This record gives sequence, structure tokens and C-alpha cells, in this order.
Amino acid sequence: TRRSLGERSLLSSQCVLLANHRLDVAAEEAKQRLEEAEEVTRAARARTKRFKAEKRQDRLAAADNGLLARLVSGGDPYDASSFTSAHAAFKRRQNEVFVDLARRYLG
Repeated sequence: TRRSLGERSLLSSQCVLLANHRLDVAAEEAKQRLEEAEEVTRAARARTKRFKAEKRQDRLAAADNGLLARLVSGGDPYDASSFTSAHAAFKRRQNEVFVDLARRYLG
């Protein structure tokens, strides 16, 4: 907006001061708009992350369809006493891998 200073003449230093002030105000407004846009972007990314996590949980729950409960309720179908010592050692190592995977990816 233009402002009238009446009949009074401005000194060149006053003109420079006014011009610099307007530039400072414009820069501050641009900085504020950028910060607001960045905040909107952060919020949108957070919403997207939550949405994807919820969808992933929904897919996992739908795919399970009670499979884990059925497997656990059936008990262990293998008789470990019939394993050779080499196979028993393999099964121990395999179970350790499963435990590590579960800890890493399930919590």
C-alpha cells in the first residue's frame, strides 16, 4: 500500500530505510509462509505414515484369519524324540533365527 507523507520530501537515507524495511517485511512473510508449508508437509507425512501402518495391520489381521490360533491349538505335530542329533541341532538354530526375526520385526 502507498502512504502519503504529505508535502515533506524524503532524504535518500530515509528512502533506503523505507525500502529496506519493506524488503525485510516481505522476507519475513515469505519465511513464515515457508515454515507453515513445511509444517503442513510434516503433518501430511505423519498422517500418511499412520494410515499405512493401520492398513498394514488390517492386511495382516485379515490374512491371519485365525491361522495362528489353529496352529497353536493343534499342538506340535512333530515328535522331537525321533529327530537325529544333527536334525535337533538344526531345529535349535532354526528356532533361534525365528526368535531373532520375531524380536526384530514384531517388537
